[in-house]
Amino acid sequence: MNHSKQPDRTGSASLEEQERVQRELNLVLAQESQVDLAAADWHKRHVAGLSAQEAQDFAQWRAQSPAHAAAYDDMVHSYQLQRDLSQEDTPRLQSSDAHAWARFVHAWPPELDTDHDAAQAPSHASKPRASHRSATPQGASRGRYGWGLRQRHVLAAGVCSALFALVAWLAWQAWNAPSYQASYATVQDQRQEIALKDGSQLVLDSNTHVNVALYRNRRELQLLDGQILLDVAPNTQRPWQVQAGSATLRVLGTRFSVRHRAQGEGAGEVNVQVEAGIVEVHAQSAGNATPTTTRRILHAKQGLQVSPAGVMGAVTALPAGDIAPWRSGLIRFSNTPLAQALVELERYGPTKLAITDPKVAALPIDGMYEANRPDRFAKLLTNLHPVQLVPREDGQIEIQLRR
Repeated sequence: MNHSKQPDRTGSASLEEQERVQRELNLVLAQESQVDLAAADWHKRHVAGLSAQEAQDFAQWRAQSPAHAAAYDDMVHSYQLQRDLSQEDTPRLQSSDAHAWARFVHAWPPELDTDHDAAQAPSHASKPRASHRSATPQGASRGRYGWGLRQRHVLAAGVCSALFALVAWLAWQAWNAPSYQASYATVQDQRQEIALKDGSQLVLDSNTHVNVALYRNRRELQLLDGQILLDVAPNTQRPWQVQAGSATLRVLGTRFSVRHRAQGEGAGEVNVQVEAGIVEVHAQSAGNATPTTTRRILHAKQGLQVSPAGVMGAVTALPAGDIAPWRSGLIRFSNTPLAQALVELERYGPTKLAITDPKVAALPIDGMYEANRPDRFAKLLTNLHPVQLVPREDGQIEIQLRR
């Protein structure tokens, strides 16, 4: 009798079996990943529009395997869930997400769906169930995949949580996106009237540039350069906010004018004039170490000026005819230096007027003038101040002091 010990191969065989099972499971997951990626690609093409050849290729791909059709249907369902979110209640979304989680769990190979003890032997009499996913290797013990059930639920929960977060984020983005946005600009000697989608009326003066955005809960206008008149359609649920330089205006239903020049004399200053209703003006002063926010309420026939540094001036009373006279082709000066007055006139067209003497440039100008008639303005100057008009060889007319 030979009592020599035989080599114990049990441990080695067990290790080899575990490695084989792991390789087979990795193959299953890899195949599923490839199917899902292909489904996502086909869905993207469907949204963009399929050509005749692509439609034929898609039908062929879908018919190749039930797993292809199931993966594509899941992709369509997720996309539809995203689109409907803005019109659905949160409880319904949570319910849909729960159903998606359940479908994800039960779509895995039936061999992984076990709550038997790991040591239980496989039943040879039972036949494997049909599945639209890749099949598990035959002969593998259901118990060997017991750990896969736990990992599957963790993965499924993670995927569904990520899907819910993504859909919620996309819905939030869609809700906060503007329903209408546009940029408007006028050139020299041009004025434009615009009927906005919300019912408000916007008038742009010469050389003016604005951006408009209408949201579900607010309306915004950014005055980059120039001056505007905004006649606001009342809507308490969607207040208007106008940004101009260092000032921010908030209104509900009113008619007011805002002026903000990006360059030249008075660059950065903001002038607000209210024709009807109420306007709330905010300005943040950056002159101090700690910024200071100032707030003023303007009523009809009132105005104020905000400096480039955000310093708000006093509220002043305005005659009705002084509010946005440019609508009628007029321009008003109030103790304005002549040089600055010429710059303003140039916004409406070439004046051909020139100044070289600083004393002439500093002469004060008051009154209302026709914006597009610089020739009349020049003649009036000779009556207002001791100046003369001297033609130059370059075609310009220089304004000089009388000798």
